[in-house]
Amino acid sequence: AECVEEQILVIFMNNPAASDLLEDAFAVHAMLRGVRGALPLLADAPPGSPLRVAGLKALFEVGRADALFFAAPADRAAAAEACKRLEAE
Repeated sequence: AECVEEQILVIFMNNPAASDLLEDAFAVHAMLRGVRGALPLLADAPPGSPLRVAGLKALFEVGRADALFFAAPADRAAAAEACKRLEAE
């Protein structure tokens, strides 16, 4: 079953006027699921999609607010790999 925060993300990503809400919702999702739990949603989203834009912004903002968010080496490695993959698309 799809988790509640993912359902909320789908609702917001289909509403162009809700870009700030989408970013906030993704930030909550990332804080609940962690870096490695949030990255698959970005990887699965189409290039240039509102979800990717908001998700990347949210990860940046969460990392800026909480330096420990990317503290685990596995999280940093996963984020670096995801950025490389997203950039290549």
